[in-house]
Amino acid sequence: MLNLSVLLEDSARTHPDRDAVVLGSSRLTYAQIDAAANQVANLLVDRGIWPGDKVALSCPNVPWFPIVYYGILKAGAVVVPLNVLLKGREVAYHLADSEAKAYFCFEGGEGLPMGAEGNLRVGVSGGAALPAELIKRVRERLGVQVLEGYGLSETSPVVTFGDPAREPRPGSIGVPIWGVEVKLVNSDWSEVEDDGTGSAIGEIAVKGHNVMKGYHGRPEATAEAIRGGWFRTGDLARRDKDGFYYIVDRAKDLIIRGGFNVYPREIEEVLVTHPAVSLAAVVGVPHESHGEEIKAFVILDRGAEARPDELIAWGREQMAAYKYPRIVEIVQSLPMTSTGKILKRELT
Repeated sequence: MLNLSVLLEDSARTHPDRDAVVLGSSRLTYAQIDAAANQVANLLVDRGIWPGDKVALSCPNVPWFPIVYYGILKAGAVVVPLNVLLKGREVAYHLADSEAKAYFCFEGGEGLPMGAEGNLRVGVSGGAALPAELIKRVRERLGVQVLEGYGLSETSPVVTFGDPAREPRPGSIGVPIWGVEVKLVNSDWSEVEDDGTGSAIGEIAVKGHNVMKGYHGRPEATAEAIRGGWFRTGDLARRDKDGFYYIVDRAKDLIIRGGFNVYPREIEEVLVTHPAVSLAAVVGVPHESHGEEIKAFVILDRGAEARPDELIAWGREQMAAYKYPRIVEIVQSLPMTSTGKILKRELT
């Protein structure tokens, strides 16, 4: 069966003795990973797993993950990776929802050591968009360029990535990777007209070999998200004249204040340029006359001091009247997902 396991098998044939996985002082070659994955595949087949069956996997960042992952694929089954931070009740839900026929669960283990040796030459970021100011600070302090990428679970996951061979563009998520098409669409699926200025904003739509077939057991959600092979991501972006994309915000995070569209990420980008601000999250809160008002949750730098009224006054000088936050709350932390994204739905 043709799937991602052929990539491992090809590497095992062409580079059998090359290191594939490194964990501390332990090293496994491509040939060793491939052989171990074959054993997992044989075990699954022997236990009655058929092509197309779902097999769940909970495993931290240890060599067992690629061994079992590719073993499941070699058996022709579908991998259902589960976050290792999930609790029993949550695991049970995902096992039932995915109709998994088998479940591999690994506990403990240490992650791959970070920064133990070698020189940092380039930084790579994904998951949540980094503020341009933070990218600037990393470059100034560590002397490396940060390349940002973009993707979703529905796109397996990479869609775009920064091109290291081209001039760095801070704030850009890069250009589409090989085999992937990207365009900006309006709410009615029509393509956003390129005005040549790079300021036209639309929702990112993706088409390619990496796009999912659909949401399991949810045909209505699939029909809403996919049309003609194009998948709507829910992320708003713009594209410059050279084809580089820049995330503006999540479509659902858009704030409409007094009839004006306000993009929270733009406000957050400005707030983190304040010398006392470390991180900011902006949301819309109900307002009687404006519909929504802009509220900012701010974490201050260690040792820094700033009052909410000072930040509001500073914001008034930096942004248009309809943009700057009228409400600022200084907090010690922000609710985060396991992948480091801010949970804005928990901010009020």
